[in-house]
Amino acid sequence: MDFVVKKIMMVLENPVHNLYIPSNIGIGTIIDAIFPSLMDRFYFHCERKMKGCLENARVAVVTGASSGIGKAVASDLCSRGLTVIMIARNKEKLFSTSKEISTLGGNPVPLTLDIQDYEAVKQAVKKIIMDYGQIDILVNNAGYSVSGPVENVPIEKYVSNMETNFFGSIQIVKEVLPHMQQEGKGHIVNVLSTNAIRGIPNLSSYGATKFALRAFSRCLDREMAKGHINIKVSEVFPASVDTPFFVENIDNSNGVIVPTPTPQRRKLLSAEKVAKSILILLETGKTRKFLPLKSYLLLVGNTVFPSLVDLFFLKRKKLTQTKNGL
Repeated sequence: MDFVVKKIMMVLENPVHNLYIPSNIGIGTIIDAIFPSLMDRFYFHCERKMKGCLENARVAVVTGASSGIGKAVASDLCSRGLTVIMIARNKEKLFSTSKEISTLGGNPVPLTLDIQDYEAVKQAVKKIIMDYGQIDILVNNAGYSVSGPVENVPIEKYVSNMETNFFGSIQIVKEVLPHMQQEGKGHIVNVLSTNAIRGIPNLSSYGATKFALRAFSRCLDREMAKGHINIKVSEVFPASVDTPFFVENIDNSNGVIVPTPTPQRRKLLSAEKVAKSILILLETGKTRKFLPLKSYLLLVGNTVFPSLVDLFFLKRKKLTQTKNGL
């Protein structure tokens, strides 16, 4: 205990972001961030040389499928001949999207569902299994963002944000997982964000939900690895994407929807590009995908040299303010 107290005093006297006790934990954290498969081999003495299950998959479930990334993923999976259960809250928008995809020759099945309603989620998964016999792929994409300084965001908004982005995703996994285990195969992809790599000012609520889902994903994947179970859990880490989520769906603490300025939209990723990356994960069985590449560099830098990354963003902010005459 005295050792831990001394370490805490060191942090208070000379503030740093991360102090690992003992030092080998810090080394393990760095290796795990950069080479997660190495840590699997070290801890579980196993290397799952898994291919993704896309080639033999028949049924997929995609949440948040009425627009953006979810819509693009559903469309791509339908084009591969899968039956895709498209889940979203907005019935009118969902059915319109489903109809659009079906005209391209796919087999989308719209299912109106609020993933905050745990009992409804349970019944929905039961019905999917009853109607289609299996679920091979789950893409957890549903979510929204609450923005604003911590002191301005009501606690109720934090709770609601966590209910959808984190607990809602977990509930679907918990209902789908037993069926995948029974089949002896499956693939779960959780759509995260660069906000799950590094805290971003005014996005404490959204960032917390994505950090939590990232931790859950890693724990679940390693449970599957430890049990030598042929179920893969992967994550995709996109930066800002040109979807309704980023353009019009940011719910500020004052209740005002702030649209993304056009110049900033030009720098956003396309939903189709993120969907292609998700399909690569499903094809290869890889653990993670970062979009763009600089997101991966952010992970490495923030893990190894967090203070240096802070300095970089601070200088970039000052440079931007200077250019704008602020």
